[in-house]
Amino acid sequence: MIKFAWVMKMRCPQCHNDDPLYFYSLDGRYYCRKCISFQRVFVDEILETKHKSDNRQVDYHLDFDLTPAQKNLSARLLTNYKNGQNSQVKAVCGAGKTEIVYEVIKSALNDNDRVCFTTPRKELIKELGARIQRDFSNIEVTLVYGGHCDNVAGPFIICTTHQLYRYHQTFDLMIIDEVDAFPFAGNDLLSSLFFQAIKGSYIMMSATNARCDFQLNARFHGHPLPVPKCLCLPGLIAAAMMVKDILAWKSKSKPALIFVPTIARTASIKRLLALFKIKCEIAHSKIPDVEKLIGNLKAHRYDCIVTTTLLERGITIANVQVLVIEGDHPTYSLETLIQICGRVGRKKEYPGGEVKIYARRQTKEIRQCIQAIKKANA
Repeated sequence: MIKFAWVMKMRCPQCHNDDPLYFYSLDGRYYCRKCISFQRVFVDEILETKHKSDNRQVDYHLDFDLTPAQKNLSARLLTNYKNGQNSQVKAVCGAGKTEIVYEVIKSALNDNDRVCFTTPRKELIKELGARIQRDFSNIEVTLVYGGHCDNVAGPFIICTTHQLYRYHQTFDLMIIDEVDAFPFAGNDLLSSLFFQAIKGSYIMMSATNARCDFQLNARFHGHPLPVPKCLCLPGLIAAAMMVKDILAWKSKSKPALIFVPTIARTASIKRLLALFKIKCEIAHSKIPDVEKLIGNLKAHRYDCIVTTTLLERGITIANVQVLVIEGDHPTYSLETLIQICGRVGRKKEYPGGEVKIYARRQTKEIRQCIQAIKKANA
């Protein structure tokens, strides 16, 4: 018989919830329903995580030198970790957030500490794992994300924030990137799972975090961030201008990302572009193997990809140009717009590019995005 916990004071060992509304009794034992989508946990359970020890000494190599600002921030993050202190980092898109944590990762692993690098979206996990495996030597990386959970133990875990429910007081060093991204941002349950997985200290990183201990306002190549242009136009005129822009970029072999607010709009925009013999594909959460689409765009097999905000983060395409369609749609928050604009000019060989936002009106989020990028460039 299942009973509701009306009065009893208890705490979930997995998500640390203590609201009695979420506790139910099953055969005399109470369990938490707030985090039951991850796994059923009884209040009287003692959660433990199995570990694999690894005494190998790791090192890393980069094909470029860190800038003085990057080196300084890397050293300060290492000092904070050695002192058991947490760090929050705000770094503009393309500033090299991943590389500045390499030194602290190396130090922690060589001290036989357990390390986790987590991010909200699984699309970024495989790319991040490949980068770490490429840049580090003598390292074992365990990737954990939906559909890839056969092996969840190891000294260095790279996982989505959803998978943190598997780890309890486990990590001496926790690094989280894109703390402002869906679905982590504003999600109390995922936040609870994040903190319960930490045994030591954490480093939080984002391009938009208002609260921060350290800032990195310049890209590694030293060029300013491209400032978006907002064009307030009716729908038909905006569509005509979009086609004109893409044809101009196509003539110069410049790939493009076309951001639209809904999955339905990806198909309609693709049909429109096909009328002008523009080769494009669509990307959204229901499309399998998006990584292959990105690879084809990089190889110039397509002229553009029409995408939802799925591709707002974590991808780098040389010489890419960006259009935002229906920029006044509620989908486009300030954080989303900053990340979308951050896709342009990431490569040293192509540090510039165009970002255009087509909208019927200039929203507060668009104005704040333009202001934030100009401020970072100042």
